[in-house]
Amino acid sequence: MTAQSDEPTSAQQADVLGIITDLEAEGLVTGVRARITHPGSMDIGFKIGTEDMLVMVADWIPDVRIVGKRREYDRLPTELDGVLRDWANFRRGRHA
Repeated sequence: MTAQSDEPTSAQQADVLGIITDLEAEGLVTGVRARITHPGSMDIGFKIGTEDMLVMVADWIPDVRIVGKRREYDRLPTELDGVLRDWANFRRGRHA
């Protein structure tokens, strides 16, 4: 069996992982880990506060799936940064 790398295999995967690692650098998310689950598909796990999060990227689907404990969204990768920032603010009680 060949070893499989968990490095991004497409531009979409690299872009999404970059957004999440930038948020990690800012301290909004922690514990980022990426895993190639199938060819063309990547799962990125991390935490917002104490909540485990998952973002699923599939090259054949334009949206990414964002999964938390009580909420789940399908959004374009361009909306991911805003959704995760809002998620962090909601958890901190800073929302309208």
